[in-house]
Amino acid sequence: MLSTTNSNLAKLKAMKAARDAEKEQDSSVASRIPGKKETAEASPVKILAVFGTRPEAIKMAPVVLRLKQDKRFECKVCVSGQHRELLDGVLNDFSIVPDHDLNVMRDGQSFSEVAGKVLIGLDEYLDTYMPDLMLVHGDTATGTAAALCAFYRGIPVAHVEAGLRTGLKTSPFPEELNRQLISRIADLHFAPTQGAKANLIAEGIQDERIIVTGNTSIDAIRLMNIGLPKKAEKRYVIVTCHRKENIQNHLTEIISSVAEAAKEFPSVEFVYIIHPSPEVRQTVSLIPVPANFKIMEPVPYRQMLELMKGCCFMITDSGGIQEEAPALGKPVLLTRDATERPEAVAAGNVMIVGTDPANIIYSIRMLLTNEDVYKGMSQFGSPFGDGHAADAIASVLAECFSLV
Repeated sequence: MLSTTNSNLAKLKAMKAARDAEKEQDSSVASRIPGKKETAEASPVKILAVFGTRPEAIKMAPVVLRLKQDKRFECKVCVSGQHRELLDGVLNDFSIVPDHDLNVMRDGQSFSEVAGKVLIGLDEYLDTYMPDLMLVHGDTATGTAAALCAFYRGIPVAHVEAGLRTGLKTSPFPEELNRQLISRIADLHFAPTQGAKANLIAEGIQDERIIVTGNTSIDAIRLMNIGLPKKAEKRYVIVTCHRKENIQNHLTEIISSVAEAAKEFPSVEFVYIIHPSPEVRQTVSLIPVPANFKIMEPVPYRQMLELMKGCCFMITDSGGIQEEAPALGKPVLLTRDATERPEAVAAGNVMIVGTDPANIIYSIRMLLTNEDVYKGMSQFGSPFGDGHAADAIASVLAECFSLV
């Protein structure tokens, strides 16, 4: 694998050398033409961004928009539709129209089915559009299959949000292993933090291929321009649960624990944003909940940010919320045993509470009754960058292709 990755890195360097030579030749010709001051423009570098889930779309949107604004790049978007309605909502939020849609979403399909459909569908699309570089994100079946397809085609791969690790192969499942697989394929690694970079170096990735950019989730918040949090008219707590390992093994105890805590605090609403999965809905429908435990359908990204901005705190297993919480100054109780985003824990906004009912109830009670603890977990300041990760990515790609 390393020799092939080195080959793709060499390909990027060869493209850069060719463009340097082209610039030099243009400059030489221009110098002999009276009155000509500018060199001829090279054809734009073709970038294909591939994603398929709501979190990917949120985090890839700033990169796509930034590259589309730059005439040095031709950025096209291929979506898989791994999350159908949820994906489409984010595309609307950012006014992004895909150039190609694999439309792989089917009820009840496995990760293997998604990955297989993406691999075949994307390979067929590459017969009609061959990019100079493929951009993939994070840890999904779509991203993993896209990276593998690019590898088979000899297309260099750049991995956005690279290097996140728990060190536990099945936690989160299957995302932890997906990230590692993409790292073995990728030629450029856009790590969100120094810690993520250190993880990649520990796995033998060459330093020259890793660039710390910050996390594009902070760019997305900035682009939404939602303003600073303000005191809500009614106190409420947001609850989400979507990780496969929690849905399969811990959903009942997590929701039951929150419902039990809700009984202690009738003046506080607990708003559970339910996952679209029929399995989840069936399980939750059997759990008795008090009147102040509300079930809400998934909402558009901007509305979700507004909800987060006004809430007391969040109870979640989401990776994205761990990134967004410090930027919004909100506490998070994380219903997982480990996190690939330790920076959020170090910042003080995220507390790992696991799935033990007693621990979940105790932690909810503490945040609602202990003002010092609450203030300590409500600090502003993102450890995931300044909201300009997409600019950093565009600059690196421009340098790789000798566009500067």
